[in-house]
Amino acid sequence: MNQLELNDFFNNKEFIENTISQLIKDFNRCGWEIEFELNTLIPIKEDLTNQIASRLIRLSGTELQQFIYTVDLKENKFLNAVTMDDDFKSLAGEILKREALKVFIRSNYSE
Repeated sequence: MNQLELNDFFNNKEFIENTISQLIKDFNRCGWEIEFELNTLIPIKEDLTNQIASRLIRLSGTELQQFIYTVDLKENKFLNAVTMDDDFKSLAGEILKREALKVFIRSNYSE
């Protein structure tokens, strides 16, 4: 799934809801109860990325590693994202893409 395809999927309400559910599920699997409140004034991808980033900032190094493992983010994507000086926004964007990919695969390739 490339960036253009991802943008198209974020125009689909059901895809957005399923991606948010996947995010909540993975945060919950690590023991963190969270909710996402969408702001209709900014693009959904940007809003979700910002909300994920604000939660990542609060995690300890160990908790962050546990969450990255739960999300199943590739190590090189994790390492590239954490080297950015952007308050976890790059990492949050990679997490959002990974979670969206899980939803895409499940909805298109499950029996």
